[in-house]
Amino acid sequence: MQAIILAAGEGKRMRPLTLTVPKTLIEIKGKPIISHILAALPNEIDEVIVVVRYLGEKIRAYLGSDFGGRKIVYVEGRGQGTAADFLLTRPYVNSERFLLIYGDELPRPDDISNCLKHEFSLLVFKSDNPTAHGVVILNEDGLVEGVMEKPKNPPSEIAVDGVMVLGRKMFEYQPVSGQGGEFYLTSLVDQFVKDHKVYSVMSVGFIGDITTPADIERVEKVL
Repeated sequence: MQAIILAAGEGKRMRPLTLTVPKTLIEIKGKPIISHILAALPNEIDEVIVVVRYLGEKIRAYLGSDFGGRKIVYVEGRGQGTAADFLLTRPYVNSERFLLIYGDELPRPDDISNCLKHEFSLLVFKSDNPTAHGVVILNEDGLVEGVMEKPKNPPSEIAVDGVMVLGRKMFEYQPVSGQGGEFYLTSLVDQFVKDHKVYSVMSVGFIGDITTPADIERVEKVL
């Protein structure tokens, strides 16, 4: 099974750390974030597609073409948002189902395993500030009926974490431009959930966003 890691962003809110290091290589407890991600993947993930752009050569140098026994494939992003970056991976995705993770997440193995129990799923958490996240609309069975990116009037407090199990149908949708003309992945996910049964999986170990340098110390204490 393949996994896609979106690691092309500049991480501007993490400056000055990201002036010389891409966000996914910032160390948490002595290991780069992307190393934590790869360590959390189950054995069934045998190939990882990494979308890079900002300081991408450093990510390539760190991971190489094989990391921890997994093949690593690189795709060059365009800086137009997570949806645009994701769509560039289409020629490299060879299965109907894949795992997708944002490159600044620290997912726990249990959360990933629970997501993979379903054909399609989104890892979610209860947010104290849902206007800052992609927010999901759920039905009574826990199925995702819609996803809204940073809504001014959130329909719920349940937000999308950066772990998803999706299918190739995602590549057939057109992304919608959001704030500042950026194309968010949630615009594709919102279309996908309307055509498929996508289950919400509540995170059992959500640690919060890694957004600013101050978050590093907080996250290390949690870990």
